[in-house]
Amino acid sequence: MQLTAALREKLREQKKKRILEAVHKTTIDPKSNLPHPLQRIQLAMDEAKVRIDELQDEQTQVEEIIKKLTAILPIKKR
Repeated sequence: MQLTAALREKLREQKKKRILEAVHKTTIDPKSNLPHPLQRIQLAMDEAKVRIDELQDEQTQVEEIIKKLTAILPIKKR
C-alpha cells in the first residue's frame, strides 16, 4: 500500500511523539535518578540523527534509540 508524503510525515511525527514519551518514561539520568526532560531527549535524538520508521514497531525502535542515545546522554533504564 502506498502512502502520500503528507500522510507518511504525519504518521512519523505521531510515532516520534509516542517514542519520545516511551523513552522519557523508561529511562533516567543516572546522576540525579530523575527522568531527562523531553526536550533534552529530543535534542539528543536529533544529534544522533535518529530516524523514525512509521511502519516499524515502536518498542523495537525505542530499544534501538536508547542504545544510540547512550553515546550522547548519560542514560539508564529504570
